[in-house]
Amino acid sequence: MNPTVLHLSFDDFDALSAAARGWDLDLRPLSRGPFNSGLVQAVTKNAMFAYAQFGGHLRQTGSAPPGYRTFGIPAQAGLRFQWRGSKVLGNQIILFPPGGELHCFSRPDFEIFTLSLTEGCLEAIAYEQGIAGSRRLFEGGVLNCDPAAVDRLRTDLANINCRLTHESAHSSLGQPVETLESRLAHSLVEVAATSLRRTDRGTRRRERALWRVESSLAENTRRRLSIRDLSLTAGVSVRTLELLFREELGVSPKRYLRAYRLNNVRRTLQNANGRPVAIGEIADRWGFTHLSQFAADYRELFGERPSETLASN
Repeated sequence: MNPTVLHLSFDDFDALSAAARGWDLDLRPLSRGPFNSGLVQAVTKNAMFAYAQFGGHLRQTGSAPPGYRTFGIPAQAGLRFQWRGSKVLGNQIILFPPGGELHCFSRPDFEIFTLSLTEGCLEAIAYEQGIAGSRRLFEGGVLNCDPAAVDRLRTDLANINCRLTHESAHSSLGQPVETLESRLAHSLVEVAATSLRRTDRGTRRRERALWRVESSLAENTRRRLSIRDLSLTAGVSVRTLELLFREELGVSPKRYLRAYRLNNVRRTLQNANGRPVAIGEIADRWGFTHLSQFAADYRELFGERPSETLASN
């Protein structure tokens, strides 16, 4: 397989989702603002490297490349974000579960490296390093790692990213690509294998409150849930829910709930595929009873009118 490299900038989250090779991405904005994002990818026989930088507050869902096991390494030591119900800090590594499911909340400073390895490649490296029970060890989760080791790994990933970005323009990919499949993959597995899984139950309880809110919204698509409903589902007070959302996601529960509904309206309009639909009926289905306010909120979040979204698909 000949190595391929993708290096693109985006000001539209749907365009980035469509361009990412191997990933099934659904990026949904939670607040209005410039997207200003970038993506670098390199695909080889046994590995897929990516560097992603996203603007805005986003809800990210979807899945990592099938047939690979994917690791995520924050590009900055000070980064923090929510991933699958857990808070991730800059010196932690995330390991996607075997199915590769993605569920993440990120802020405008979000930068991450990912390295996806085939199952065969991962097992071969684990065998070379004498790691017993690699399948159980690499089930998925948030890994607490040695900060110095993560910093070295992050530096190596940043160097690879710079070289791929620069050298792809000159068709000189040999050495960076070889590094992906050799030294870098081995370093990543070594760091991950010596880590500890997160066990902070008090913090996990708070984070699970947000996870329960998400699950409730997904299960009650026909019910118009209030902030009070969400606090009861989460098992916390309305005030605590407010603090959790602002601290962990950077938005209030009210803004999040509105953005969640608006994004679902947008997806419904995008999936119309030329069929005649009534925008007012779709808006009402997702809890918007005042159409003029709905239209204003929609345009504020997406920078276009609902009718423009419908006409473009």
